[in-house]
Amino acid sequence: MFRLGIIEESISDEAIAEALAEYFLSERTESVEGDECPLWHVKEYRIPDEKMSETAKVLAALVKKTWYAHGFNEKELYVILHGKYFVLPPKRNFKWREMIRYGVKYADTDKKYLRKIPLHI
Repeated sequence: MFRLGIIEESISDEAIAEALAEYFLSERTESVEGDECPLWHVKEYRIPDEKMSETAKVLAALVKKTWYAHGFNEKELYVILHGKYFVLPPKRNFKWREMIRYGVKYADTDKKYLRKIPLHI
């Protein structure tokens, strides 16, 4: 089972929440001072292993530039950027380089956020 975190403000089509409703676990808000969206609505889902790749593919088409979503279990980390997703080991290693390069160049995501993807929602 994967834990998937989605910040509502990062998605271009909120209908994804309905599509993932059966996997919904919780929602919280987070104040982010100085951000273009100063209040984030963070939703957590529990996605079955066999559904994670398809979910990531759908989300890659919906995540706005500069943002990312992520899902993880004990063995894999999915980093979902605008237009593409990556399956990585949870602990950073050389495999993260391609994701970071893509995120900076094509998704306009700040490198500092991609260097340390948290393993929590």
